[in-house]
Amino acid sequence: MALIPITKARLATSITIRASTPLEPVVTTYDATGAVGRNVPVSFGKVIGTVKALEREQTRTVTRFYTLGEHAFEPFRVVPGSITTTLVLRKVVLYEEDALEALGYKHGNLFYQQSPFTLLEEQYYPTKQAAQSVITRTVAYYDCWFTSNPVRYDVMADDLLVVQEVRAAVGKIACSDVTLPLSLIFKKSSFKAASELTTWIWDRLKKKKD
Repeated sequence: MALIPITKARLATSITIRASTPLEPVVTTYDATGAVGRNVPVSFGKVIGTVKALEREQTRTVTRFYTLGEHAFEPFRVVPGSITTTLVLRKVVLYEEDALEALGYKHGNLFYQQSPFTLLEEQYYPTKQAAQSVITRTVAYYDCWFTSNPVRYDVMADDLLVVQEVRAAVGKIACSDVTLPLSLIFKKSSFKAASELTTWIWDRLKKKKD
């Protein structure tokens, strides 16, 4: 990524979206420790271009417990439950590809997604010292499956662009405030990699605390 303006607020232009699927699990360069994270130059999968917006939605179920008595109208305890994460991707459709085809799934059809994909959000930070901006944080979304695939043609739109808004269910999120070992991401199944990755991150955080 080229230099970005030095501002207090994070700009949308400081984000790069990459994706990797079993059809295209490309890792071309990484550092000697085999890690992806802070200031480490990594080529992960492929860059997804013409993305207008990426939105992450997270919801959590809760269970409310009530008891008899004068305070029966309000819960005496609220217990958190499962967390659901959904990605909403808005992408300009090209003649060569739509949102699904950009990730390697043929014909823009949900039927042809027979394997999950991984999405990587690279967050860059402006710097005066380097020729390019540097990655300060990465957020990885594992085991992603598209849940919707709409296509809308609007001849009354001001710019006449065809913009596709697709939704995907996310299995696991990992953040590289600590670095992420590539061996946990690319050499194992999605579920096993996510499980081992979580254990690895907790170990790193514990060592930092100690």
